[in-house]
Amino acid sequence: MLIVEDHADTREIYAWCMRAAGWQVDTVTNGLDAVVMAAATEPDVIVMDLNLPLLDGIAATRRLKGDESTADIPIVACTAFGKERQSELESAGFDLLVPKPCTPEELRLVVERLIAH
Repeated sequence: MLIVEDHADTREIYAWCMRAAGWQVDTVTNGLDAVVMAAATEPDVIVMDLNLPLLDGIAATRRLKGDESTADIPIVACTAFGKERQSELESAGFDLLVPKPCTPEELRLVVERLIAH
């Protein structure tokens, strides 16, 4: 799993929860590093914040979905933007939207359901 989140506390608590549930977790703090890391590690799923430095989550997702080597990786938008940007998120290629605030346990359950299907 790759968690892309620029807020340190949020990133670390999500990563801690997923590791405690048995997931191997990599983390990055910006969209550009997310594109590079995803290509290098081919994670089972990416949890992507939208408001990121260097390359925002929507642009990063478009790059990932447009690259043959990363196009099939499910990407979960974890964001406070929610419904008002639903069509933009869908057109970028996100597989699922999880609204913030989201507890680490809620995120874990959503991600595991997504992967199971």
